[in-house]
Amino acid sequence: MMKHCIVLQKYSKIASFLSLCLLIYSCGGDRLKVKTPELKEKVKIERFDKELFESDTNNFTPAITALYKKYPDIVRAFMFDLYPHDFRKRRDIDTAEMLELWKPNFVTNKFMKDVYSEMKKQYSTKEIGDIENQLTDIFSHLKYYFPKDTIPKFATMMTSFSYKVYITETGRYCICLDMFLGPDYKYYSASNIDIPKFISAKCSKEYIPETVVKAYFTRRFENKITTDNTLLSEVIQAGKLYYFLDAMAPDMQDSLKIEYTGAQLKWCNENTSEIWGYFTGKDIFFKTDNELKVKFLKDAPFTNATGIPQESAPRLGEWLGWQIVRKYMNSHKDVSLQQLFDEKDYRKILTLSKYHPK
Repeated sequence: MMKHCIVLQKYSKIASFLSLCLLIYSCGGDRLKVKTPELKEKVKIERFDKELFESDTNNFTPAITALYKKYPDIVRAFMFDLYPHDFRKRRDIDTAEMLELWKPNFVTNKFMKDVYSEMKKQYSTKEIGDIENQLTDIFSHLKYYFPKDTIPKFATMMTSFSYKVYITETGRYCICLDMFLGPDYKYYSASNIDIPKFISAKCSKEYIPETVVKAYFTRRFENKITTDNTLLSEVIQAGKLYYFLDAMAPDMQDSLKIEYTGAQLKWCNENTSEIWGYFTGKDIFFKTDNELKVKFLKDAPFTNATGIPQESAPRLGEWLGWQIVRKYMNSHKDVSLQQLFDEKDYRKILTLSKYHPK
């Protein structure tokens, strides 16, 4: 009996030790698992599209005038950037004559109404609420790392398949729901629109949060996005973007962050050493060839480079940069996100990452 008790005590101590190790790991093992501050107000997405297309057409001038007063930045974007040909590039948008043009161009336009009908069908109050919750979590992470940053305002709109996220002159982030209607939406393959399949495959609602984060990164750190024109500098810059996504949305699937299918991500993970060997063996990191950059950084069905199979994932340069930056940051936990984005010595990041998969 005594022997049995000693054995139980021994294993109890082991269990306690393992629990302590687990606690230590959970607190400091993954530097991106942080306790975020609670936002004073959750992210709210205004429905500009709904207010526009459901405006009173019998009393249209006062209705659209009120809309302009509420969303002057979005109305100006429609007039002078998104649809300037429809509004003759005029600047007197307060006039009744000008505002009246919104009825035939948008509200009663058969094509526009059809697109809005699908947007309304897919994006109910509940669906928008789910996106608001996701963005609230993302921007709570932003406040943890960058407490002085201001959470942007959000709205929904359409841009006739031109943008996924449009940022207005006041910094409002407009989520263009016409680009998130599902891979098989009928107009994506229309002859006058013709969105390639590998692009429309990523036109679903689950891609909205990562698209917003990427847009925020590009705008927030645009003065930090400088390269020395080598492939390496652009590979590392892409890695910084995806590491920002890691920090803002640590629980998001990697496949969503980089817009890969499950099979494409699996291919990368199973061929890590071969991808690394291709870049280092051919000594292409320090080349400035634009054609080379297109092959490894531009979106496509796969990476179309000599020696790389068609079952490969696209944008292998972005994926590799992501892994290098991850390794660098995990190996240098004293380096903050801001310091990472400030660092312009791309060779330093590569060297100090000691990234060398086998």
